[in-house]
Formats: sequence, structure tokens, C-alpha cells
Amino acid sequence: MLCTFASFSAWPLIGAAQSLVSTVDRNELTINQTLRLTVTYDNQANTSALDTAKLRSDFDVLGISPQTSSSTTMVNGVTQSSVTTRWSIVLAPKREGQLTIPSFTIGTAKSQPISINVVSAAASQGSDAVTQPLAVSVSVEPEQVYEEQQVILTVQLVISQRLNDLGGSQLAIEGGEIVPLGQQTFQQLDNGIATQVVELRYAIFPEKAGVITIPELKYTGRMGGRRSLFDAFGMNGEQVIARSKPVSIDVLPRVDRPSAQWLPAKSVVLTEAWSGSLDDWQVGQPLTRTVMVKAEQQRSARVSPLSPMPNDDGFKVYQDQPQLDDETSDEGVTATRTESAALVPSQAGELILPEVRLPWFNTTSGVWEVAVLPAKSVRIKSGTQSDGESANATGAQTADPIEAEHAPSQAGSAGVWPLISGVLALIVAGLMYRLIQLQRKVSALQQHEAGSPLSPPQAVHLSEAQAWSALQQHLRQPITATTREVLQTWLRSALKAPARDSLEMLVQRSGDTNLQSLVEGIDRVLFRDQGEVNAVDFADTVSKVRTALVSKSQCQTQRAGGLPPLYPE
Repeated sequence: MLCTFASFSAWPLIGAAQSLVSTVDRNELTINQTLRLTVTYDNQANTSALDTAKLRSDFDVLGISPQTSSSTTMVNGVTQSSVTTRWSIVLAPKREGQLTIPSFTIGTAKSQPISINVVSAAASQGSDAVTQPLAVSVSVEPEQVYEEQQVILTVQLVISQRLNDLGGSQLAIEGGEIVPLGQQTFQQLDNGIATQVVELRYAIFPEKAGVITIPELKYTGRMGGRRSLFDAFGMNGEQVIARSKPVSIDVLPRVDRPSAQWLPAKSVVLTEAWSGSLDDWQVGQPLTRTVMVKAEQQRSARVSPLSPMPNDDGFKVYQDQPQLDDETSDEGVTATRTESAALVPSQAGELILPEVRLPWFNTTSGVWEVAVLPAKSVRIKSGTQSDGESANATGAQTADPIEAEHAPSQAGSAGVWPLISGVLALIVAGLMYRLIQLQRKVSALQQHEAGSPLSPPQAVHLSEAQAWSALQQHLRQPITATTREVLQTWLRSALKAPARDSLEMLVQRSGDTNLQSLVEGIDRVLFRDQGEVNAVDFADTVSKVRTALVSKSQCQTQRAGGLPPLYPE
């Protein structure tokens, strides 16, 4: 009589001699397919006993699932037990051609090697085009560039069947800086078959002349339903893999120009702005001049500093720290360098602001050009000093004869007073400038102690959650200038807007009329000392705006095709 108490394996009982057997589900496949290797050992073994180091020279190991099973039987009253250890391994070939699954050894048991034939995807299709579940293509534009010139790299994944666990290797290029530009998903028809396309775009900036190579990119997915809780190794569902071919970029050396820093770009434009009117500029009155450099298809770190304005052209110049900003779009990177300086006239009359020049290399025409901000003539008024000088002149004309004896000495003194007045005006202007800077630092420290952002440049780097947390601290408090700044910081993060956008511009972009009315009320309280802002209404309005922005972002993601980002932030 034969009784089976437990059976977890269909393998027959084997005698004392131990064996190790390797089997595969296919011995011919395309470069974009996978195979399953099963290694069976008829005894108990540690799950790490199987050495796969030699296997990885020709194959990518996508998953290993070890399993140990046991069975017990009774024959004529005698109990017999057996233990089997099995490894199920999913493999993806690394190259085309004849590959070999090596022999494995555990103890004294040794398996036999297996030959695998790997063909190209095109060869396996023949004349009947069979749509692959996953395909990848890579393109660059342009294919020949100058050193440090922008190259747009586009990676397209075409998905024709439902895939889960879609992912790929991170892009890395030796000798080139990579700037991600974004990811989008859309639908398209390919020979009447609806496919989903995931498009990734990058800006590449080659760092040296020669040839740089975009390496082979590999992406994987799993066909079938979603992974079971009991499928810890992802063995259910067929694994699919797609590889791109390497792409080369020819990089030309930079074209030197004397006394010019290498700046390749599609276009470079200089603009300026002033903090006040130039028509009423007076001696000793500081005005801030802001010069902005915008370079298309280049990074701000590559834009060289502008030539500083000298202090001996009738002006005292107080230079501020430059601000650097990079914006990304589908067309690439746009750099902005902003330089500001406080100018204080030291003399009346017509003064010349010298032109500002910035040489740059036009990557479209292949020639050097110069971006120019033309020289500007301004008329500086003497201000209140002219009234005092006129009064002194009138008093001198009506003086007594006795005083007339001292006229030469007084005339000589009068010639010194304008110089003294000018020097005093410069000193006062300098002290005013330093006082303003000190007030800004004190205000920044106070904001820091209160938990507010220190300054707009620092606030730009806050995430939306961090900026929202900072705003929450001010929602139930009295309206102050800090409240306005924190609201602007959160809107900038939520809308992913440039750092230079004003609060009014951000409110307009949000499209919320209640928020616009709220900001107008805040401005009336702060700048006109009129009316009041209800703290509860303030908190409710801002919370509704945030809810609307989050809902809008989720809807856009769903319309994009439903696939999660390959590389989430």
C-alpha cells in the first residue's frame, strides 16, 4: 500500500546520487525578448548556493525566485523523504549571436551548459511586421555641434500592449552635461494599431571636442495583470525588454576670439531697466540700473560677467551680486543673468552711460557676434544746491563797501563750496545705500527667526509643500509685508513660475478672481492704510486655490495617458 502524506513537487524520487539540472523555456529568441531558466537540485541547499556570476557576462538577470519543496511517502511501512531546491531565473540577452548558459556546480553535482541563439528583432519578424510590446528609439538634433552647444536628445518609448512595472536605466553620458527637459505621454496610430508613446527630452551640452556617444538605453516592462502580493520577485507575466542603438555626436572645437569668453548660443539679447525716471535725476540721488542678459539654448553659468561701469565717469557705482536663472522648455534651456548696480551722480550736467557689450558665438550662422546695449546720455540736475548758490551770489552784490574789501576772498571761498557740497552729497548717498542694505539684512534675520523665507533667491528653491507650510503660519495672523512675500513664494512654487514673476502676474496665471480680490485688499491695507482683510476669508480662499491647482494637475496627468513618470521627482 502506498500513501502520500505531502507532495510539493512533481519530480520523481531519486536515489542517493545528487543531481543538478538546468532547463530553459526557449533556446532561440530575439534581442528584445526574455527567457526563463530553471535550475533544479535534488537536495536541500542554501538559496544563495547558486553562483550566477558567469551567467551575467551574456545575460541581464531580471529576477531570481528560489524555492525549496519536500515530499514524504510511505512504502510497506517504510517512510521515505526527499527535498528539492529550485531556482527560477528570468534572463534578457545582452547581445545578438550564439550565447551560452554556463554549467553550475553545487557540491559534487554539476549541470550541463545550454546554447542560446539570439537574433535581431527585425530578423524574427520577416515579411509580416509584428508589433513589439515595447520599442525604443533615440534621436539627436543637431548631430554636429560646437563644444558647449546645446543638443536635444529625444527618447521615444512605443507601447503597443498593456505593460506594468515600466522602467529603464538612468541616462549617463561621458563628457556631456545632461539637463532633463520633461516627459510627455500621448497616443498615436501605427499601421492602424493604437499605441501609447512616452517621450523623454534632454538637453545635452558636450564639454570637449571630439565624438561623444549616447550609450545603449534599456527599458523593461511586464505583460499581464498587476503583480500579486505573493509574487515578490515579479515572476508572473512575461518580461519584455527594449534596447536603443548607440548614437554618436560630432563635437567641433570652439572658435577662439581675442578677449572673449566662449559663449555659443542661438541668440543673446541685452535689456535694461531703471528704478526711477532719468528725466529728474539729481546730483547725489541713487538710481538702480538692472541689465539682463538672455541667452537662448545655453546655461546661465556660461554667461560671462558684464564689464563693470567705472567710478570716474561722473558716477559712483555700487555693484550688487548677480542673479542666475535657467528656464527649460521643449526647445531646451534659456539662460538669464541679471546684474544690478546703484548709480549716484557726482556732478551736474550731461553725463554719458557707456555702452555694454557682450561677444557671443552664433551657433546658427557659425560666426561671432556682439550683443550691445547702446550708450546713453543723461542730464543730471544740480538739485537744491543751485538755490543756495544763487542766494550767496545775491548777497555778495548787495554787500557794504567795507565787506567789498573782502570780496576776492569770498569769491575764492564760493568756488570751493560746490566741490564740498558734491563730496558731502556723495557721502550722504553712500551712507543711505549702506543703511538700506543694513535694513534689508535686519529684515531678513527677523524673517528667518519667524520661520519665513530669507530672500526671494532662497525662496525660489522651496518645494510647493515647504512653501505651503510657510504660508500656513501666516494665514491666521495680521496682514504684513511678510504675508505678501510668503504668498508670492507659494504661488511661484505651485505654478512652477520663474523667479522674476511678480505677485500680480502669479495671481493672473492662477485664474482665480477671488484670489485677485484678496491680493488687492492686502495691497490696500499695506500701501494705502485702507480697509481690512478677514483672516478666515484669507485662509479659505488660499486653501481653495491650492485644491483647484492640485486637481488641475491631476487631470492633466490622467489626460496624458495614465502612465506614471519613468523618473518621478
